[in-house]
Amino acid sequence: KFKGRGGTDMNSAFEKAEELRPDLIILYSDLGLPWYPPRPKAPVIFLSREVPIDKPTYGHYIHVKDMDDD
Repeated sequence: KFKGRGGTDMNSAFEKAEELRPDLIILYSDLGLPWYPPRPKAPVIFLSREVPIDKPTYGHYIHVKDMDDD
């Protein structure tokens, strides 16, 4: 079982993903990360409703808008 430690440190999630060897990693977060984890082997899509101060240094970033947003 995977058990997170909370907070905005995504290292443990990315480490587990590396063990599972996925074809794709999708991270849905506010992206208020103090740093981005090392680039995994799998491609990464970062989804966020917030506009991050620093966009991810790798992968693809997608800003998710609410249905009622203009």
